[in-house]
Amino acid sequence: MSSGRATFLELFFDLAFVVALTRVSQRFAALSDDTGWALVTGFGRTLLLFLALCSG
Repeated sequence: MSSGRATFLELFFDLAFVVALTRVSQRFAALSDDTGWALVTGFGRTLLLFLALCSG
């Protein structure tokens, strides 16, 4: 029987997800300084990290 309360482990993974999402969004915001191929590769890497984060 579940009591409906979150366990410590569930809260920890939620916190880890929020921290990872924050880091990916900071990386995306930092792309504004790049130009040319650095922008393209930076965007591709950031998109790959974001997709990995969302699929997990």
